[in-house]
Amino acid sequence: MLHLATQHSFALGFRWSPSKCAIIYPPSRSANHPDLSLYDEILPAVEEFIYLGVPFRNKGIHGPSIVTHCRSGALATMATLNAVGACWSGFSLLLSSRLYRTFIRPKFEYGLAILPLKRTDTIQLEKIQDKCLRMIVGGHRTSSTTVLKHICHLPSMSFRADVLITKFCIRAHYLPSGCLLSLLHCHHSQSSSLVTLRHNTLLQSIPIDLNFKTDQLRLSSNQVLFLACRPLLEVDPILFLPATRVERSRLVRWRMGWLPGTPKDCPCGTDHTSRRHLAVCSLVPVHLLACLPIPSDQNYNPIDFAITALPNSSQALCPSYWVALLTILWHFDKLCSPDSDYTHETHFGTLWVGLS
Repeated sequence: MLHLATQHSFALGFRWSPSKCAIIYPPSRSANHPDLSLYDEILPAVEEFIYLGVPFRNKGIHGPSIVTHCRSGALATMATLNAVGACWSGFSLLLSSRLYRTFIRPKFEYGLAILPLKRTDTIQLEKIQDKCLRMIVGGHRTSSTTVLKHICHLPSMSFRADVLITKFCIRAHYLPSGCLLSLLHCHHSQSSSLVTLRHNTLLQSIPIDLNFKTDQLRLSSNQVLFLACRPLLEVDPILFLPATRVERSRLVRWRMGWLPGTPKDCPCGTDHTSRRHLAVCSLVPVHLLACLPIPSDQNYNPIDFAITALPNSSQALCPSYWVALLTILWHFDKLCSPDSDYTHETHFGTLWVGLS
């Protein structure tokens, strides 16, 4: 609440800090401004300054500067986290994503609750998030993070900004009439940012259709890998169901399209290693494929359907097809990367089967 109140104060041009104050002018006036002093000290004239970690200019909080200001710090902290284990060969993907969400994302979310972002600002924020997530999984600089964000329950930065603004507006609505923010909004409603913030689509949808954005997130994309995921934005069970590190890696890589990866000639000699072909490849034992649940839509990949049909709790009974699913993915890995060593893997799904 204090941030929006200070935005109104700074519209007057002052930074209220006894030890470090400034007067801010637009560029056209900065050369001919009158000298102002505070406690017998001349206030320097600037075009932008940082207050409580938020960049201000003559018209208030400056959105593009927020992105620039937070980018280097967020990426530097993410690099440190990556070096200590938040990477593909370190912590589990679920733990790494939670560390990112808890310690890194707030660094570039700061101030978004009181700032109506432009589309260019949200694009830049999304690029920061994508770069952080690529550090975790070891993706190249242009690799897609759409599926990764979906299975890790990490919404887009545009959606996160909508959520933060919505929470702020709801809390502001129930503030006592005598508090600073309420008084500023009441007496200076024309310049109040609350008026603009309340145009938020998510806020206007409450309480009739609170979850519309989550459903729309999936329906708005036509990516094959994205549509193969679970319909709602939630943590995919493949991140926490009992499995070895290698087994979980194959499940995640299949979801993200890294398995099979770039199509190449299949050892069977009839096609290339695409997702479609692997599901019917003659080198994959037919009896294993027969163990998978049958999708109602024949166009739906049976591997995707089997993964989506997994239970949402690690306390649930192990599905009858669990071992077959992991064995099939092992065969896929052998077909796509035949030069790797697979001799140490002789039993699959034992961690979950042993708990049942």
